[in-house]
Amino acid sequence: MISGAMRGKGGRALSAHLLKAENERVAVIEPRGLGSPGLHEQLEELVALSLGGRTDKAIYHVHVDPELTVEDNPGARAMWWRLFETEFGLASQPYCGAEHVKHGRAHEHRCYSLVRPSGAVVDLAHDYARREKVSRIIEHAFGQAPVQSKHSRAIVRALREAGRDDVVAWMEASGTTTAARPVARLSPTERLIEERTGVSLDTLRAAALDAWRESTDGAGFIEALRARGLDLREGRSGPVVVDATGTAHLATRLVGAAARRQDGTRIPAAEVKDWLAGLTLAKHGDDHGTAVGRDHRGAGRHQVRTSRRPSTTTSRKGTCARS
Repeated sequence: MISGAMRGKGGRALSAHLLKAENERVAVIEPRGLGSPGLHEQLEELVALSLGGRTDKAIYHVHVDPELTVEDNPGARAMWWRLFETEFGLASQPYCGAEHVKHGRAHEHRCYSLVRPSGAVVDLAHDYARREKVSRIIEHAFGQAPVQSKHSRAIVRALREAGRDDVVAWMEASGTTTAARPVARLSPTERLIEERTGVSLDTLRAAALDAWRESTDGAGFIEALRARGLDLREGRSGPVVVDATGTAHLATRLVGAAARRQDGTRIPAAEVKDWLAGLTLAKHGDDHGTAVGRDHRGAGRHQVRTSRRPSTTTSRKGTCARS
C-alpha cells in the first residue's frame, strides 16, 4: 500500500495538479464540510476555512495507492482512509480531492484542512511512520506482503501498543523488521518536483555526480555542469544546481544522493559546501529564470580558491575514497 503526503498552503496549482489530464480518468470525489461546486473552488474554500489557524501550512495533501494485486481497490482505500483519519484525528475535518486512474490503477488524493474550529492545528508528528503503520494494517487485511520500511521497528512497537499482535506477528514472520533499511529513490517532495518538471531526478543526480568527479575545483565543476545543460547558482540554503526548466536543486543533496545510490560512497554535505565556498555565484532567480543554455556573461565573476579538491575526505563517520 503506497501513500504519500505533503503539507502546504494549497491554492490553484494544487487543484490543477489533481485535475491533470495525463491520467486515464479523473473524478472529483465527494467533499466533506465544503459547499463549493468544483475542485478549484472547493480548495479555495478549504484554504479560507483554515485562515484562523496558527500555521502557514494548513493544507495536508495525502494520496493512497493500493497495489494492483488488491482485488477490492475501493474497499482497501476506504479502510485506509478510515484508519488514517482515526490515527490523526481527522474524522471531522473538511476535505476535497480526486480519484485518478493511471495505467489501469486507481488511486485517490485528498486535501484536508489541518485547522480545527478552535484554531488548534492537527498534530502531524512522525506522520510518515504513522501512515506506514496504517498501510501495514491494510496489507495484512487484504492478504498482501508487507512493504519494507525503514520505520518497521517503530511500526511494530506502535502496533503492539494498539493491541495488533496479529499484524506484528505477520510483519516479523516476513523478515521486514530485521532487513536492511531501504533507501527511497525519491521523497514525496522530490516526486512532485519530478512530475511537475518532467526532469528525471535520477538522470539529474547522475549528471551532477559525473560533473563533480570530473572536475578538480569549483570553476571546473561549473563548466562540467554547463557542458551537461545545467548551471550552479546561489540558493536560499546554499549552492543549487539549476536544470533546463529553471528548477533549483540543492547541490549538497544532489551530489550526496547520487553517490549513495551509485556506489554506496558518502560525500558529506559539509565537504561540498566547503569546496564551493570560494565561489561568488549569481543568485538563483535574479534573471527571472535559468541561465542554462544562455550566454553566461557572469562566468568571469566566479572567484575560486587556489586549493584543489582533496582526494579523500575523513569525517566522524569514516573515510570515503574519491574517484
